[in-house]
Amino acid sequence: MKTANRISASVIILICLLMFQQATQIQDMAYHLSSNRTFPYMTIGFVLLLAVSLLVTTFVSGPTTAFANGYWKRVIGGKRLIVLGSFCIYLFVLPIVGFLPTSAAFIVLMTVFLSPRIRHDLPAALAIAVGVVGVCYVVFVYWLQFYLP
Repeated sequence: MKTANRISASVIILICLLMFQQATQIQDMAYHLSSNRTFPYMTIGFVLLLAVSLLVTTFVSGPTTAFANGYWKRVIGGKRLIVLGSFCIYLFVLPIVGFLPTSAAFIVLMTVFLSPRIRHDLPAALAIAVGVVGVCYVVFVYWLQFYLP
């Protein structure tokens, strides 16, 4: 596992350095208060910090623990695979149906699927879905005038 983490961290660091080089090519706009490169630099720096911390942790020896019996069965369980599949379906349906209705349906369906008390949690899930979709609409479409698919 340490070797895979070292390789992954090294690849991510290399990609971040290439992205940093590409971000330096961004031209400044005259009407911005800050540079157009500020957000890309912050994002790349954050990912670079995480990758370096991953690389450093691979060299720090910690207590080795053996996986308990049935660990992988719990990790790759039925509910987790269904949630992953549902998320993939959400991403596939998103451009076809639209962001707002797909997100509302996804929130409600995941709550119904994962909740042990469906009757009790369904009104809360509907309220959360309406609230999230409403806030997304107000912020992105109305306030920022941003196109949502």
